[in-house]
Amino acid sequence: ALEITDTRFLTQKIRVKDFEFKIPPLEFEILYKEIILAGKKDIADALHLRTFFSEILKEKKFKEYEPIITEEIK
Repeated sequence: ALEITDTRFLTQKIRVKDFEFKIPPLEFEILYKEIILAGKKDIADALHLRTFFSEILKEKKFKEYEPIITEEIK
């Protein structure tokens, strides 16, 4: 399993009553779906996220996260 300890990957925390959700950056989530999961539905989800959030996604973050994610599959 991919375990990120680097502080660049701090997640957003959202609390609903007594449950806390941790959400990774969108760019990380998209790359994870494309590279690690890579199923037909995952690729479709990643494409949808890229399209829906196109105005706020940062190419710099994709470039920063990609080597870390691809390292996981070696």
